[in-house]
Amino acid sequence: MPHNRIMKSNSSFQSIETWFRTVLYSIHEAVITTDAEGHILEMNPQAERLTGWSEKEARGKPLATVFRILNEETRQEIEDPVQRVLREGVVVGLANHTLLIARDGQEIPIADSAAPIHNDNGEVLGVVLVFRDQTQERKAQRAVETAWRFAEAVVETVRKALLILDADLRVVSANRSFYRLFQVTPQETIGYYLYELGNRQWDIPALRKLLQDILPQNSHFDNFEVEHTFEKIGQRVMLLNARRLLLEASTPQYILLAIQDITDQKSAQRTLEKIASQYRLLFQSNPMPMWIYDLESLAFLLVNEAAQRQYGYSEEEFLKLTLKDIRPPEDVPRLLEDIANTSATLNFAGEWRHRKKDGSVFPVEIISYPIEHEGRPARLVMALDITERKRAEEALRLSEERYHTISEMISDYAYAFRVEADGSLVREWLAGGFEQITGFTPEESQARGGWRALIYPSDLPIARRRYETLLSGEADVSEFRIVRKDGRIRWLRDHARPIWDERLGRVVRIYGAAEDITERKLRELELQALAQISRALGREGDFESLAEHLIQATLLAVPSAQKGSLAIRADPTHLKVVALVGYHDPAVRNLTYSVEWGYAGRCFRLRKPLLIADVEQDGELTQDAAAATIAEVSAIRSAVAAPLQVHENVMGVLSFESNQPNAFTEEDLNLLNTLAGTLALVLHNVQLHEETNRYLRQLQAVQTVGKALLASLDVRLVFEVLIQQVLSQLHADAAGLLLFNPYLQTLEYAAYNGFHTRTYEKTFLSLTTSLAGKAATERQIVTINDLRDLSQGFAQTFREEGFQTYGAAPLVAKGKLKGVLEVFYRRPFAPDAEWKRLLELLADQAALAIDNAEMFDELRRANLKLSLAYEATIEGWSKALELRDKETEGHTLRVTELTLKLANRLGVDPALLPHIRRGSILHDIGKLAIPDAILLKPGPLSEEERALMQQHPRIAYEMLSPIEYLAPALNIPYCHHERWDGSGYPRRLKGEEIPLEARIFAVADVWDALTSDRPYRRAWSRAEALAYLRQQAGRQFDPRVVQAFLEILEENCEAEESNS
Repeated sequence: MPHNRIMKSNSSFQSIETWFRTVLYSIHEAVITTDAEGHILEMNPQAERLTGWSEKEARGKPLATVFRILNEETRQEIEDPVQRVLREGVVVGLANHTLLIARDGQEIPIADSAAPIHNDNGEVLGVVLVFRDQTQERKAQRAVETAWRFAEAVVETVRKALLILDADLRVVSANRSFYRLFQVTPQETIGYYLYELGNRQWDIPALRKLLQDILPQNSHFDNFEVEHTFEKIGQRVMLLNARRLLLEASTPQYILLAIQDITDQKSAQRTLEKIASQYRLLFQSNPMPMWIYDLESLAFLLVNEAAQRQYGYSEEEFLKLTLKDIRPPEDVPRLLEDIANTSATLNFAGEWRHRKKDGSVFPVEIISYPIEHEGRPARLVMALDITERKRAEEALRLSEERYHTISEMISDYAYAFRVEADGSLVREWLAGGFEQITGFTPEESQARGGWRALIYPSDLPIARRRYETLLSGEADVSEFRIVRKDGRIRWLRDHARPIWDERLGRVVRIYGAAEDITERKLRELELQALAQISRALGREGDFESLAEHLIQATLLAVPSAQKGSLAIRADPTHLKVVALVGYHDPAVRNLTYSVEWGYAGRCFRLRKPLLIADVEQDGELTQDAAAATIAEVSAIRSAVAAPLQVHENVMGVLSFESNQPNAFTEEDLNLLNTLAGTLALVLHNVQLHEETNRYLRQLQAVQTVGKALLASLDVRLVFEVLIQQVLSQLHADAAGLLLFNPYLQTLEYAAYNGFHTRTYEKTFLSLTTSLAGKAATERQIVTINDLRDLSQGFAQTFREEGFQTYGAAPLVAKGKLKGVLEVFYRRPFAPDAEWKRLLELLADQAALAIDNAEMFDELRRANLKLSLAYEATIEGWSKALELRDKETEGHTLRVTELTLKLANRLGVDPALLPHIRRGSILHDIGKLAIPDAILLKPGPLSEEERALMQQHPRIAYEMLSPIEYLAPALNIPYCHHERWDGSGYPRRLKGEEIPLEARIFAVADVWDALTSDRPYRRAWSRAEALAYLRQQAGRQFDPRVVQAFLEILEENCEAEESNS
């Protein structure tokens, strides 16, 4: 190489080296370069200052000698980065927390990186190491940490809920009071923007502006009120105060936000306001016109804003009017008649015509209910404008005509399909807002399966019918639903026209245009639902049947719903299903579940409407074990639910369900919530009506027991009626009645019903060791909500019968214990005050029945003693007569026996037999007044004596008639000598004028007289006596009585022969 070229190359190299060193020494970061062996070549002044080595001293030394590094936390040495670069040939950066150990032992926090130096052939010639001192950065970081600890200390020492926010309003800390108040966790709070927390309760523009001004303007604010339904704690009123945290100027600045729950204070403050404004709330919050009018004057007393808007009158003008002023004159007579006939209970008055201030007349449907306003009788009226309902059909007809005449291209989108020979459709073009309406691009829609994939599943039959119509060559206009890409449901009105090819004999193309009619359709459905609700209100029936009709009507407005249910509050912790539509499993009906379960329970607790897009993906929903086993319940994938709320009272929950996920939209939820408000008011009124009827039924139950008590002296029958009423009115599974034994101090079985076994009949309880005894001794109702809590040996019968709830009421009459009435339930049941009141009423009736039975029993025993005394007296008289007249000895008893047999044969009322017996015994009692000379005369009597003897029937009548007890027995003593042909004595009665018992006795008396020996003649033979009876039948005797007597004699004869 020529010398001048060598000199020139050396000069260039020196220039490059000079340039390199100039750059190296001007860099503010420390730089060290090494050769391929890791030995130091150059160091800039920054590297000399940090390592404590001069470049001259360090040159040629291994990097590890000059550049010693270790981990700040573990104090372990770190691998020489240059060696790693030489080994791997890549750029290497140091880990965090790296310390450089300077030559004098000083520890300096550094950050560095190392990179290989390559030649033109890609070979590694060496390494360049760049590092910097992080001391000031670490100091700043420690300042931040100090500020953070200070802020945390402030937050945690205050009882109010506190948040620390950074300049971007992001939460950097919160105290325990905040987590407790809002029932959230740090994971749900720290790092989030304030306005993202919860259900965005702090996303308030005015609040955000105040907070954003605090740091730049060093401002603050106090007493900013936020009233909101918070996600987990419900409706609350919060008071916010905010300040800038005063820290060093060099440290990050924060905002301290204090939050105080002032709900209770606000509630107390609003209590009087709520009481004073209850009418305003009732009226002004209702979208339907409402008013209260005076029943006597028909003057308006209160009118809501909806009525003022509807009728065109101001409130002042309205209060000067009467009901007649808003009716057409020709309707006033009917109005007055209707008011005169209005029921005292809820009255559905049907359709009326009302007149506005401008004179226009429109149709309404009203609901009215009696109330008292400022001490005067009045009525509350709700007026539903049904103009839209009546015009709906006409509007639909006009709409259809309009869309028939509009150009197909004046639609939301238009399309054209080519029809293949096999009937398949191939899209040729698609124009307009297809993607805006469906959410799909045409390509995405085609990839999913074309038009069929868009159709809402329930509307596929419409689509199939439409397809068949078009292929037949006829145009079609159809309304159906589609499912958007985001899962929302939209309504389309699609007008399609087929093109027929005569040569091919089929449809070859279909042109069409579709319009999004969702808003109109939803409004139509809402109006139809309201109309259905109005019609449902006119139906008669109980609460549950009315609720079912109302759900069916409401369901029309939410076509996405496959089924619906209405659950009302059974008790503070449970909801009970009372109405269903679309469910078929009987297990769903009357299902009772906890308010902690499912979307309905959550809706009830939070008092707000809910949309559950996918039940399976909602981790906060808890399952009820019993409900989860029901296939129709477990199949639910999405739902909307709205509370049935009247003022502050949540009555229950209305929910619609679908077996498809994402079936419902926010529009569905808003519509359901609106309808739920109307349903709540209607059902509340119906519930009040039913409560009144329930009280009436309870009073009727008590009256039924009272009537049984008055109508029957059989206490067992009264007990049966009582037990039936207890089971019916208290909805109990079983009931029993125990009577008190005052001698043994025990309670003993009297009556029962509803038990599976007869064990209760053996009930014999001590007053001191039984639940019934406790009710008896304490003289008050005893209830046990869960019998399973009782000891194992106590009330074994309860467990055998499966009873879970128990109640007992003492039976006390006139201050004396009569027994105990027990009530049993085989299900969980929480007795309330109404239940106890009704049980006490029924127990009082039972006590009265027992007391009356005891009094009647005492009276019956006294009456029996008196009757026995009467009978003994009668028999005494008969004995006295026989002792006087020897020839009649034994005659009375024989004749009495024959007379009773003959009366039975002739079907005489059994109640008359005791009187016939007494009359037979006393038949000749009048002979006591006949002188012995005549009565005991052995020979024939003279005419005068015979006339006197024939007076003994009249004498018997005069002797016995003053005795009330014997009045029913007088016919035999008085009439037994009368004859069938009228020739008898004393009154010469004839035929059936003679009392039947006297005709019967006459046959028996003559038979015994003829067949018995007398002092003046022998007894007649049986044949002679029979011949005489037959001869005198129709003369002396009643032929029918003689025939019956002969049949008795014949039967007796046959019996005697059989025995012999």
